[in-house]
Amino acid sequence: MFLTAAIGAVVGAVAGGIIAAKKGKNVWAGIGIGAAAGGLIGLGAGAAAGALLAGSATATTAQVIGGATLLHATVTSGGVGAGLTYLADNFSRALNGTGTALYSGGERALQAARDSGGKVINDSIGKAAEIITQDMPWEQAKPVWDSFSAQFCQQASGTVNAYICNSAYHGVDSVFWSVEMPTLLNNPRVTDIVIHIFE
Repeated sequence: MFLTAAIGAVVGAVAGGIIAAKKGKNVWAGIGIGAAAGGLIGLGAGAAAGALLAGSATATTAQVIGGATLLHATVTSGGVGAGLTYLADNFSRALNGTGTALYSGGERALQAARDSGGKVINDSIGKAAEIITQDMPWEQAKPVWDSFSAQFCQQASGTVNAYICNSAYHGVDSVFWSVEMPTLLNNPRVTDIVIHIFE
């Protein structure tokens, strides 16, 4: 967001100075006005990119780039419709301040995550992972889910809720414990991780 604001300010300053010079007005005033206007436009563009690609108007440049990568993967595997769904989900998340909800342990854990109101991977970029790994044995599918899950957790911010069914899925080799949890711990935008464990 701040990068696009800086770029907008520079472009606006140059344009403002040129326009002022052509009109015979104060060039420095034109530069100042142009920089302010360009910065505001750039700030808005950065916030919009963050909201659409990363689910947060204050997303970092790395998160926006990661979101663009995920959008590309989603469109490649699921088509334009899947890409539009991805953008709409992110925008809704940014607008409503919806947190990230993770799960491990099958359908019951997934339903608990959905019931929490948080954004669940299966309802966004996970759709692309489902298409890619359809009919694959888990040994081949896991690296794909690992990659998508890591990107999903890199986009997280604020409080993250995880719903873990205390079953065979709770082991250290699960996607949650081996990929998602370490990614969350290394994400400076995540402030809290709440783990809900149930039978």
